[in-house]
Amino acid sequence: MTYLARNGALAEELERRGDPSADQIARAVAASKATGHKLEDTLLELGILPDDALADLLADWLELERHRRDNDLTPMLDPAWGVDPGFLRSQQICAGILPDGGHVLLMADPRAAELHQMMTYATGLEFSVFVATAGEANKALDLASAPDMASDAGDRSEANARDIDQLAQSASEGPIVRPAQQIMLAALDARASDIHIEAEANGGQVRLRIDGRLSPDRKLSEAEIRALQSRLKVMAGLNISELRRPQDGRIRQSLRGVPIDFRLSSLPTQFGESLVMRVLDQRARPLDLAGLGFTRERAARLDDLFNRTEGLLLVTGPTGSGKTTTLYTGLTRLDAQANKIITIEDPIEYTLPNICQTQIHPEIGYDLPEALRSVLRQDINVVLVGEIRDRDTAQNAVRIAMTGRLVASTLHTPSAIAAVDRLRDLEVPDFLLASTLTGVLSQRLVRRADGSGRIVVSELFEVTDAMAQRIADGMPAYQIAREAALEGHESLTEDGARLVADGLVTRADLEAVLIADSRTSAPVRER
Repeated sequence: MTYLARNGALAEELERRGDPSADQIARAVAASKATGHKLEDTLLELGILPDDALADLLADWLELERHRRDNDLTPMLDPAWGVDPGFLRSQQICAGILPDGGHVLLMADPRAAELHQMMTYATGLEFSVFVATAGEANKALDLASAPDMASDAGDRSEANARDIDQLAQSASEGPIVRPAQQIMLAALDARASDIHIEAEANGGQVRLRIDGRLSPDRKLSEAEIRALQSRLKVMAGLNISELRRPQDGRIRQSLRGVPIDFRLSSLPTQFGESLVMRVLDQRARPLDLAGLGFTRERAARLDDLFNRTEGLLLVTGPTGSGKTTTLYTGLTRLDAQANKIITIEDPIEYTLPNICQTQIHPEIGYDLPEALRSVLRQDINVVLVGEIRDRDTAQNAVRIAMTGRLVASTLHTPSAIAAVDRLRDLEVPDFLLASTLTGVLSQRLVRRADGSGRIVVSELFEVTDAMAQRIADGMPAYQIAREAALEGHESLTEDGARLVADGLVTRADLEAVLIADSRTSAPVRER
C-alpha cells in the first residue's frame, strides 16, 4: 500500500470521527504530502495528536488489540533471529510472548504488513499484532535487550524500573511533544547551529548556539528536563533506560513543511544528561563559495583547485569552522553528471544531488581505510573523505590522488602550511606529498560586525612547482611558511585584518577566534 493510499484512508477515518478538527487534518495532510512522511507521523510531529491517542485510534479503527500495561507481556529478542535491534528500534516494533504462550508484535505502525511478514519469516513464529506507541515499543525493546531489568532477580532495583517506566510514559505524552517541537522551531528561526539541553542540580536549561555563541533559551523543571530528554531520545531511536553511557542518534522532522535533520549526542553528567542536537538545515547551505564569505579572488582560486579533478585538496581548522560546508559547496560546483563523485562520511550531514554518499560503520569493520579501498572499484573521479585522522586514511587518500583522481578532505591543523608536517607525522613520504598535494585552505568563522551570521577568515596555500620541490626536499613547514610569505602568501591574521579594515568584523571578535587556537594567537595588526 502506498503512503498516499495509507494517508488517504486514515484522513477519511479522522474526518469521520470529527477529531481532530477538519482544519488540523487538512494541515497535516498538506505537510505529509510535502514531506513524503506518513500521516500518522506528521500528526505527531505537528502535535495534533499525542502518541497514546493515535495508538488508541489505530487499534479501534483496525480492530486490533491495544497494548496495555496489564497485558502481562514478556518482551523477546533472540540473537538467533538475525534481526538487528537497531532496525527494530528504528521501526518501533518489539516481539513478546503472553502468559498463554501466544506471540505478539508491538507495532507503532500496525499497517506495516511488510514488517509483520519480515518478523514471521525471521523467527518462524506466528504473531498477532498489538498497537503500541513508539515509546511503548522501544521501552519493551529496552527490556528485551536487558533481561536484568525484566527479572525480579536482576541487579536493578524495582524503583529504577519504575523510573524508566515513568520516563517512557512521559516521553510519549502530548504535554512534552509540543515543547520538543517548539524548541526545534526556535532553533530553526534563530538560525542556530546547535541545541544544548542540559540537566542541572534542580532542573535544566536549553541553550542555542547562534553565530558561534551559546545563548540561553529557556529554563526547565526537573520533571520537564527528564521528559524532554526522554522524548528526544525516543525520537532518535536511542535507549531511554541507558543513562550511564554516551549515545548518538538522528532525528528527521518536518518543520513548517521542510524536512530538517538533527544529529543528537547524549552524554552522562553529574546531574543527568547533556543532549546536544546539531541542526542540519539544507536550505542554509550556500550555492557558491562567494556565498560563504570568501573574496571573489579566493573563491576563483578555490574553484580552480576543485576543477583540476586530481590531486589532494585539504581544508583545515578547528571543529565548527565550516570545513565540511566548504567542501560540500566546492563539490556542488563540479559537473556531477559527467563525474563519478563519492563521499565517505561519519555521519552524512547533508544530501547532495547526483553524488553518491556512504556512511562508515567502524563497529562492523567498515571504517575510513576500508571505504577508501572500496571506492577505487567504483570508477570514481572525485572522492570526499570526511576527515583524515590516522595513518591508514592519509596514505590511502594519497594513493588515490596519485591515480589521477581528486581527493578532498579535512584535517585539524592550526594553519594551512602546518598540514605539510601533519601529513608527514602520518607517515606520508615527502615525494608522494609533493606530487599529490595541490592546495590547503585553512579557515575560521567570525561573527559579522553588523547583522547576524558569521564570515569566513581564511588562508590558501597553493602548492606551486617551487613549493612542491621544497616539500620533496624535506623542508620543515615553518621554513616553507617563510618562503611563502616572501612570495605573497596571505596568513589568517592578514586576511582577518582586511576584514577588520573593511568593517566586516570587529578586532575583538577576530582575536577571540584566532587566540582560541594557541598556535595562531598572534595579535591582529592595523593594515
